[in-house]
Amino acid sequence: MKRKAGASGRLLEVVNASDLLTGTDLFSLELREGYLVLLLNTGSGINEFQTESIWRQTKSPWFSADGKEHSVEIRLIDGYLQVKFDGMENHMNLTKTPRYTFLNLNGDLYVGGLPEELRLSNNELPPQVWSAHLRKDFIGCIGHLVIDEEPADLHLEAMATWARDHVEHGCRSPSGACEADTCAPGVCDEGWAEPLCECADTNRDGPHCKQEAQILTFNGFQGIEMHLSKLPDQSEAESLVLRFQTLQKHCSLFESASAISTAPDKFGLEIKDGRVMLFYNFGHKTWNVSTKPQISDGSWHTLRVLRRSRRLEVKVDDTSLVYNISDEATMLDSDYICIGNLGKSPDILYKDSHASYLKVPESDAFVGRLSQFYINGLNVMSLVRTLPEFRNSHDHLRKIKEPEASIINAWKDNIGVSASAAENDADDILEFPIQFGDNGGLLEYVLDPQKRCTTLAFFMKTRSTTGVIFTLLASSGDFIHLELVSGMLSIRYNIDIIRGQSTARNAGYVNNTSWHKLKFGICMAQTLLLTMTVNEIKHEAPSTNISINRPVLFTRLLLGGPPDKPVAYQPQNQLENQQNYYGCLATISVSQSSNEGEADNVSEPINPLRFFKSLHNVDAGCHLRGDVWEEDTAATCRPGVCGFGGRCVQQLKTYFCDCSMSGFTGPVCTDVATTVTFSESERGCAVLEFNPLRNTTKDAIAFGIQTKHREPVVLLHITSHSNSLDFLRIEMTNFRKRSVLRLTYNMGSGIQVLQDSSTDLADGNFHVIRVVRSMSTAKLQIDSEDVLEHHSPNANGTDFNKVQQIYIGCDPTTLNVRKGAAIPSLSRDSAANRFFVGHLTGLTLNGISLGDILIGESVPGLYLKMSHALVIDPSFTPNLRQSSHLPANDMEAVQPLVSRPPSIKAYPLVIAKPTCIEPGVYNKLANCKPSNPHGIVQPRWNLPPLEAKESSRWNKEQYAPPYAH
Repeated sequence: MKRKAGASGRLLEVVNASDLLTGTDLFSLELREGYLVLLLNTGSGINEFQTESIWRQTKSPWFSADGKEHSVEIRLIDGYLQVKFDGMENHMNLTKTPRYTFLNLNGDLYVGGLPEELRLSNNELPPQVWSAHLRKDFIGCIGHLVIDEEPADLHLEAMATWARDHVEHGCRSPSGACEADTCAPGVCDEGWAEPLCECADTNRDGPHCKQEAQILTFNGFQGIEMHLSKLPDQSEAESLVLRFQTLQKHCSLFESASAISTAPDKFGLEIKDGRVMLFYNFGHKTWNVSTKPQISDGSWHTLRVLRRSRRLEVKVDDTSLVYNISDEATMLDSDYICIGNLGKSPDILYKDSHASYLKVPESDAFVGRLSQFYINGLNVMSLVRTLPEFRNSHDHLRKIKEPEASIINAWKDNIGVSASAAENDADDILEFPIQFGDNGGLLEYVLDPQKRCTTLAFFMKTRSTTGVIFTLLASSGDFIHLELVSGMLSIRYNIDIIRGQSTARNAGYVNNTSWHKLKFGICMAQTLLLTMTVNEIKHEAPSTNISINRPVLFTRLLLGGPPDKPVAYQPQNQLENQQNYYGCLATISVSQSSNEGEADNVSEPINPLRFFKSLHNVDAGCHLRGDVWEEDTAATCRPGVCGFGGRCVQQLKTYFCDCSMSGFTGPVCTDVATTVTFSESERGCAVLEFNPLRNTTKDAIAFGIQTKHREPVVLLHITSHSNSLDFLRIEMTNFRKRSVLRLTYNMGSGIQVLQDSSTDLADGNFHVIRVVRSMSTAKLQIDSEDVLEHHSPNANGTDFNKVQQIYIGCDPTTLNVRKGAAIPSLSRDSAANRFFVGHLTGLTLNGISLGDILIGESVPGLYLKMSHALVIDPSFTPNLRQSSHLPANDMEAVQPLVSRPPSIKAYPLVIAKPTCIEPGVYNKLANCKPSNPHGIVQPRWNLPPLEAKESSRWNKEQYAPPYAH
């Protein structure tokens, strides 16, 4: 249980490292395929007893899932188990001889199931306990439980809140639970006290398949991402159920892997040639298999994947296949799962958001719809649907039952959803939408000049009245482009000596931020032929079917505007000073043909970010919102929603702020995080240790610092095992009368140094430091200053191998090791006595709060080895500077889900507590009062009402219904 520091102002001592030592001993009894399986760990690793010859036999008397009453007696004697089942005795031998034979159990005893928090606690549960990872809790009756000759009062334990809705007193017969329509249209299975309904083959949900399932739409840039653990976790069994609809022949569908580990482990699904291909990698080689049924037909299909060690079962609708994985390893390392857009979170410290975010993907992501998503027994779609209600309600338990609320509470900050809610499965999916920025976005394709006819189809959405949507350009300077003129579509062309313009007035206005469907065709032979349809309304330019004197070969297609550079032979003032398009395009299709008869054919939509020649100021997705068309922004991520550089994570109809790289905490990253105080006289230091050792390909570090101490000191030092030279060190060093930050690291290719010499860290002000290392490239940012980057192009080493210890506030070379414990040196040497003096807040490494570990939070795999002379100061107040120097976004943070009248537009001015605004700042709000507990001031002002337009300038097409939402 995480212990929060109080607000009373008293200092809390850091938890002693010896108080956190807990054993790894474990005893587990579970059912696998109806047979008893016993697991034991006496301190020397998991032992699975040689039960395979028993529970794999169809006619074995050890089968217990037959609805009959059975008696089980288990005794542990010198590391060996003596088991009696219905009076039949069996001595079970260990698969390997243990080093220890005593079983030390000092934790809780769980009967019948496990809480969700324990399943998410990384390495607390060994991967060999299949039922725990697969959420296969016991269904049946347990009675007369005796432990060490003491009877357990199960009736009393069943009255607890976590068991109240799932555990009943007594034992009733399971027969008769399923009636004719109990689970219709799903499948009913006889439970013990209630029917068990399977809805995965339908678009229904709920305990009895009576609710409409939540359907999500994926447009190629959207997905669901779930973080399974803070450190890579292992599993020996997985269960996945997907029900989806798609027309894609080739795409990435699902992936489970590690975001930071160097291990190549992966469990993934792809669609190739219209079939599902599954692949596994347990650390050595990739094993894959392809299913037979065609699933890219636009119909709904249900996919089930079930792995038990090396046995794999794959079922697509009614077709089931069983495989044996040809790999000696069976453990899968992973810390996240993702469906849809498989791109990991964008780099936090990027200089150019477009260049970093729009990396060319190897394959397209999933485009389609999803109605069922179960991972290891967890109903993800139900979780996604319930999250907004849970997050926005002040009393969760009144609206949501406690067992479900505990699951949601465990996952609420571990899942991101960028997919959209679908109202039905009939509307067009706007595939691969892109948005052109208001300061000139441009995307260029290369055309085949030998093709005489070109057809371009897309959806568009804008609020602008002017701008060039696309330009077809020939090397001779001839051009055709489509532009907005007073909100209407207009074709302008200059071919040979022919110049003209034609406006599609019959299509009406298209700048109402609704989606409009366009199709544009051009054929160049002896005559010029232009055609265009808007929302199925055909427009033919009357003067374009005319003769031309020379061949015109179009070689470039520019989406978003005219060319950004002068074009040779360009007619005077024809393309100069033209405004770029500000809006969105989606479902872009470009097809070419050699004859006019094929000109009407439209090819499959393409991902524009995979086939462009060049692009500038173009974003994936469409986030266009206007004053009167604004969507539910209270539930949508937008710039500045999280303070101090926190990252906004979108969920369905809600969001949350990831503050791990901000140095702060709280709902909007404006609360002071766990603060570790280092005093000048005590030589404070903390050492944490990874067990087992870790190999990482990426590391993200962030913390806040406030100090006036100018001595060169180590802030953070991460070491590797003795047989590896890898390390990472963040320290303060002197530079021209300033104390500046230096980052030093070695990933096997020599020592690399990155230093920020512009910021004085010892000025008594609060600073936020962010460091991101990705392979051999390191990035450093202090506050909102420029991001510094260092790259070693010839570096051989890219991974941080065998990461072992983390030193906080001290140099590992100045510590003495006595009886296995590191303590600060008492040397008189001034260099050896340099320990940090000041405050460190919100210290995180790869999303793990190191400060919270110091006050008692448990993160299996990372343990507190030593702490000396450290205190946690809950009354610490950061000395923030003027707004122009504050970290990025902190003056724009807003409280999530703030309701407001639709006629009011507000861009909140935010003052992060506790300082509000200092006197003398230009906006003169020194006496402001926060409007909510997070210290956020939200001034509001009314905008003038929109002017009514003359009826003669508008028509019904202006308000054409959108093609998608």
